[in-house]
Amino acid sequence: MAAMEGKTEKATPKRREDERKKGNLFQSADVVSSLSILAIFVVMRAALPYAYRYFGNFFVRCVTRVGTRDALDASAALDALNGGWAAALLIAGPAMLASVLAAVVTTGAQTRFKFSHEKIKFRLSNISPLQGFKRLFSLRSVVEVLKAAIKMTAIGSLLYLKIRDIAGQCIRMMNGSVFQATVVILQDIFDLVIQMSAVFLGIAALDYFYQWWEYERSIRMSKQELKEEYKELEGNPETKGRQRQEQRRIARRRMMQQVPTA
Repeated sequence: MAAMEGKTEKATPKRREDERKKGNLFQSADVVSSLSILAIFVVMRAALPYAYRYFGNFFVRCVTRVGTRDALDASAALDALNGGWAAALLIAGPAMLASVLAAVVTTGAQTRFKFSHEKIKFRLSNISPLQGFKRLFSLRSVVEVLKAAIKMTAIGSLLYLKIRDIAGQCIRMMNGSVFQATVVILQDIFDLVIQMSAVFLGIAALDYFYQWWEYERSIRMSKQELKEEYKELEGNPETKGRQRQEQRRIARRRMMQQVPTA
């Protein structure tokens, strides 16, 4: 906190670029993780009808082979194993690809696709107990604890309400078909994931604005730093004065050399 005293001026474009080169980039991890999870769910939801048909055909093939000679054949077992892997990849493959793509795009949009190796360099300050103690009781740590508490409370409440609804539906459907019960449970799970995604996205939106405020606050400059940067960009007046004197001296020497031939 003491380091921030006196730094009341907004960062200049040069200061921002210097911070980016150091790896100090504005980024909200909650936005990245929330959109990655949402991408997984959306793709899995879109792939479910195709996966359901594939699983159904795969299950029928496996059942029809039971009790036949093919059931004991090694090639049949290998075919069943490959079919199971293909069915799993049909859902998991596109979902994981969408998650990675969402993470890359979201991170790139926040950092303008500028990455620096400075952040991964080893520094003694990163393992300093004193620095760790300061981070433990910083404002950012308090915000992280509050976010975790809100997430856990929201997840617990949603799970309790949804499990209570599912339990009541299961009692009412005791005389119904297994297929109908499965469809209802899947719909409830779908609703639960949507509600949880909405909560996480809301928290991520708040975290985005907090991270932006914290980042802008961390790169603020003092008036002295602004003066030094201006001197660096425009040139030190004393240095510029010496350069002008040297230029005049060289010009006079040339004039004296040209006098005999004038």
